[in-house]
Amino acid sequence: MKKFNFLIVGLIFITCSQLVAQPFYSQDDVKNLPEAIDQYGRLVGVWDCKMENLQKDVWVKDSAMWDFRYILGGAAIQDFWYNPNEKTGKNYLGTNIRIYNTKTEKWECAWIENQSTSIAATWESYKNESGDMVLHDGSGKWEILFYNIKENSFDWKWDFKQEDGSMKTMMKMKAYRMK
Repeated sequence: MKKFNFLIVGLIFITCSQLVAQPFYSQDDVKNLPEAIDQYGRLVGVWDCKMENLQKDVWVKDSAMWDFRYILGGAAIQDFWYNPNEKTGKNYLGTNIRIYNTKTEKWECAWIENQSTSIAATWESYKNESGDMVLHDGSGKWEILFYNIKENSFDWKWDFKQEDGSMKTMMKMKAYRMK
């Protein structure tokens, strides 16, 4: 029985590996999508992320890898977050699925991670007047901003609302394109 289970797991792994290796879209698919797909489409690729988290008023450095890909025939973008933790051995893994809603002219995003037992609520994202990508859940309690977006780098920050109503950056990151 153990050999059979091992064989099944191996076949699933090989099948999934092949699916990941094959693109879920063609260049023709992407060309026929709304221009807005490029708001996140320009991030498609693999990024080396240097980040800092504010913990008890001290900025703590960390690193991660972020991989953005077109999915569903190019109609959506999925990203994969990998943040290794060498101290505990428990890596922080997550994924977003982002799809552009042509009716609202905004992105709908869902986050799933290995440290939670549920799908985070759907978030909304849009391009602001400065060309930055703003992401929030509508509560006004937090906001994520992708900014200084260039071909081979971008900045990212996560701000949280304070008791006085101001926003405070609790996490910031500089990402560099790997491929």
